Amino acid sequence: MRHLAALIVFSYLSFLIAVVYAQSTGTFVITGKVLDSTTGNPIASGNVTAIVKENGNRNTSEIVAGSYSVNLTSNLTDKKISIGIITNSTDGKIGYSSLVANLGGQATQDQKCSARRWRFNGTAVDSKSGTVISSGTVSISAKETDESNSTTFSNGAWDIYFSPCLISGDINTFQIKILDGSKVGEMFLRLVAK
Repeated sequence: MRHLAALIVFSYLSFLIAVVYAQSTGTFVITGKVLDSTTGNPIASGNVTAIVKENGNRNTSEIVAGSYSVNLTSNLTDKKISIGIITNSTDGKIGYSSLVANLGGQATQDQKCSARRWRFNGTAVDSKSGTVISSGTVSISAKETDESNSTTFSNGAWDIYFSPCLISGDINTFQIKILDGSKVGEMFLRLVAK
């Protein structure tokens, strides 16, 4: 039996993750706590989903009083696998993480990508003056694909949908750019695909 532990901090939620693996059954038991990263308090309720990136195996478990336990079965018992972890609290907070489990060579990537619909929105603000940018263009791309999308916005409010072909359980880097003609702002988000 192997044990792994990590403390992972996100913009919304923090996790303490412990993984116990039973090689004879190919079952990982991922347990831990989910905390609000602003207050440090346990998340009262929600769910945690763990996904094996290489083959798409997944399971979801509830968060109860900040604690969770997810059983995840994989037939890749003698290879390294990547596990993506996604949490959602009932009050709308989200957290993402990943870990690598097992010893040996990397498992073969058998899972194929599929279109995943994402929605991003926000307000464009001039960082020097603090005023809302009246109009411009917002674009989004995923580093792991050659796909992108763009749309115009007005009154500072931007809202964009994006459906790239992604692999469940994989961490993806999204680049969002705001352009108002003379200025460009950008941000990068790393998120796990469901």
